[in-house]
Order: sequence, then structure tokens, then C-alpha cells
Amino acid sequence: MGMREQFLDEYNSAVLASVSLPPELAEKYSVLSCLKDGERQVYLLDSGTERAVLKLQPSGLEVSLKLEYELLLKLSHPQLPRPLAYAEWNGHEYLVREYVEGASFAELVDARGPLPPKSVRAAAMSLCVTLSGARYSPSAKASATACAGVISVFMVVVIEMIFEYR
Repeated sequence: MGMREQFLDEYNSAVLASVSLPPELAEKYSVLSCLKDGERQVYLLDSGTERAVLKLQPSGLEVSLKLEYELLLKLSHPQLPRPLAYAEWNGHEYLVREYVEGASFAELVDARGPLPPKSVRAAAMSLCVTLSGARYSPSAKASATACAGVISVFMVVVIEMIFEYR
């Protein structure tokens, strides 16, 4: 095992040892690995039958995981992850959603360098098709605002990829 792999194993073990799940989530899931550390942490979970993603953050932040959970409940599209659970416990919010395999845009850019404009256009069109085809429930008043936020973030990433800022 190389130094990088050893460091990642030791770091992951230390981080995983500090994660405590609400009882209702701990009954079903075990934490496999840390995908992102920081104020909003992201973990890979396993239930024995499926993998899931856990987003964890302190309660009271401006962007609530509860809003994200409620929005995902109101949206239905094969390319959007299904929300599986939401909990507030011990001063933190926990959002569990379906795990979707594949590389993120950031991982693609890190691995391959800036994406060619044709690939960026294809990704942008895929996102637009997904959002336009998503079905909203009548009570989804915040959906348009949240989708606009998603599109804004995506467009910043697209611009960074096009102009090679990453």
C-alpha cells in the first residue's frame, strides 16, 4: 500500500469513528467512507441491500437539508436521486438519498483537465432536459427557486470548465 492509500485509510478511519447516526438511521445503515469533509459532510452508507449518500451538517445553516429533502420528494425523474430519509438529531441535520454511481464534474475535470465545449454543452443540455422533465407536485412553491439555484451553480461550473479556471 502506497503512502497516499495509507493516509486515506487512516484519515477515513479517524473520520468514520467520529460519525454518529441518529438511532433510526443507525438501525439501517453503516458508514463506509467519507466522500467530503467540512462544514457539510458527505458519507457513503450501506444498508446491506443498497448504498446511499448521507449529507450531514449542523442545524440552523442558511441552506437547510430539510428543504433539499422536501424538494427531492416533490421532484420525480430517473436522473435525480431519490430521497430516502431525513432526520434532525443532536444539533445536526441528516439527509439520506439514493447513491448514484459515477464521477462528478469536478472529478472529471481533475482527471482529464478542462472539458471540451462539446462535452460541456452535452452536460448542460442533459441537466436542462432533466429539470424540464421533472414532475413537480402542486405544493412545490420553492421548486422553481431551488431549480434556479441548481442551474446557477451548474452554470458557474460550466463557465469554469469552458474558461479553464479549474
